[in-house]
Amino acid sequence: MSYGNPQLKDKAQKIVVPELAGRRRFILACFMLVMCGLIYRAVDLQVLNNSYLQKRGEAVHLRDVALPAYRGKVLDSEGHALAISAPVSSVWVNPQELDLENKNVYFD
Repeated sequence: MSYGNPQLKDKAQKIVVPELAGRRRFILACFMLVMCGLIYRAVDLQVLNNSYLQKRGEAVHLRDVALPAYRGKVLDSEGHALAISAPVSSVWVNPQELDLENKNVYFD
């Protein structure tokens, strides 16, 4: 069951604005041009010239920074030192460079 004037409904469906079809094509063409440019840039950065981004990433993540670790003293209620920051030597081993055939380990 339809309410309203069926003649007005038919007229509303037949109205087509010809200027909008050209604008729609222009906007679609601009959108496609921008998308093609973005896809080209992504392929250029990730596939063709990825060495630049590799170097930048390594420069950001791989660096040595000396940070002093002095934290001060931890005292009890009477002022006696419970923990004191003291300089210590650090030892580390790269497992890939460790010679496991020689089982003798010497400490100084």
